[in-house]
Amino acid sequence: MNRPLIFTLALAAFATSCGADKTNCSATFTGIAITPTTATADHTAATPGNQATFVAFAQYNYPNGCAIPAVLQVLTAQWSVSDTTDVTIANTPSGQVPGGVATCLSAVTSPVTVKAAATSPTGLPAGTFTSTAQLTCK
Repeated sequence: MNRPLIFTLALAAFATSCGADKTNCSATFTGIAITPTTATADHTAATPGNQATFVAFAQYNYPNGCAIPAVLQVLTAQWSVSDTTDVTIANTPSGQVPGGVATCLSAVTSPVTVKAAATSPTGLPAGTFTSTAQLTCK
């Protein structure tokens, strides 16, 4: 065998092992995530300074070598907080990106957990997935 052919075969084997075969780029839904993961709001400030907006989006696992889309899939979630005395949370107003708007009513000594629960996107096995973030009210 000549050297160019050996190099070509080695390169082809390497590319295939790294997922260069892009015929099966089906992503696997793995859950949801919240952005931002941490936020701070001032309870003494006027709206929107006393608020933080959170967005839940789908997370997928892509096979090696497959292009990852630049657009995130935003999910409509049910929002809750661990401290309902000092923080309220509601869905964002109609016409905005679906999310949760947390409002600080008082200062807190430790971060409040913000939780999103969403069902799996259409076409995937049914299930409810959750994710959390932290909000500090000063």
